[in-house]
Amino acid sequence: MAPEDDFWTRKRKEEEAEERERELEKEREEREGAKRQKLGFFGQPVAEETTGQFDDLLHEATVLIEQLNHLYNQFKTGLLMLPPTEKRSRLNHIMKMLTQAAKPTPATRFKFGSIQASYEAHCARWDKLLQDLESGKIKRTAGPKRGR
Repeated sequence: MAPEDDFWTRKRKEEEAEERERELEKEREEREGAKRQKLGFFGQPVAEETTGQFDDLLHEATVLIEQLNHLYNQFKTGLLMLPPTEKRSRLNHIMKMLTQAAKPTPATRFKFGSIQASYEAHCARWDKLLQDLESGKIKRTAGPKRGR
């Protein structure tokens, strides 16, 4: 009897072939997984770097809203002579970029929605503050006294 005809030899060869097939399938799945992109809203592809940038812009917008709120309060009391227009234009630019960007996950869409609502409410409040200061409804309490 030849060794190739032995039952156990054939069985071992079959198992080795199955093992090689499993390894090839695993490698193929890993390659496809690396190629797959994260899908965003309506199934458009979104790269991982994009989500990081989006989160960074969300954080920057939140910080700018808080800073601007403090600066407008200082302007209202008279500690600042001019309104913070540069920071506000930076915030407007960031919000425009966030509005146009793809929102990859429902969580980021929710965060963006809450930040956008806060931004719009603060903008309305700041615009009203500027109108009231210009019309004379609000008097500035600190700063240089005029008319002496």
